[in-house]
Amino acid sequence: MQKRFVAQFPEHQHKTVVIPVGISINQFQSNHSERSGRNIGTLCYISPRKRVYELILAFYELSQKKPGLHLHIGGSTEPIYADYSDALQRLVQELHLQDKLTFYGEVTKSAEWFRQIDVFVSNSYSEGLQVALMEAMASGCYCVSHHWDGVEELLPNEHLFYTNSEFQEKILRYLELPPAIQVQHQEKMRQIACEKIDYRLTQNQIRRVMEELVK
Repeated sequence: MQKRFVAQFPEHQHKTVVIPVGISINQFQSNHSERSGRNIGTLCYISPRKRVYELILAFYELSQKKPGLHLHIGGSTEPIYADYSDALQRLVQELHLQDKLTFYGEVTKSAEWFRQIDVFVSNSYSEGLQVALMEAMASGCYCVSHHWDGVEELLPNEHLFYTNSEFQEKILRYLELPPAIQVQHQEKMRQIACEKIDYRLTQNQIRRVMEELVK
């Protein structure tokens, strides 16, 4: 957001400060014992911008290479995108994924929902701030993301992809790791969340900015 603002109003760059929004990290916990190693999930408003249709297609190809996987899709659909939701349901039927994919609708208790997810996927083509990705990181899910503008501020480059083949390669590489190494990667996600998006860090940054302004 800062880059876009400065591109339009470069003379005001010195007036800008970026304070990342945080979440309550302690509401989300890593629960390795509850994870099967087969569950891939995404949580979002079901709309074209989230590219859920494309995710289902990529998952279909992935499931041919790695049997036993299950895709969990959480999130509600706004009436304006009802036809998009219908298209998703039809795609699942045409690809015979009924036993490999679950739609949850609105998820009101995300901390509980994330406990079953091994790999979280952000497949959007753009985001302002994706809270679900932040919550997944705090929950210790292994997170990968389509390279939408700004996601590199949250995830390391090795977790980002552009194409479906890159997505599948990253998932397969992770799932083929020994369980103990997978846990290390999950804990790394949790650690990044604690270092970057804890709401207490946001509070401290706001306080510092206000103190500087007062001075």
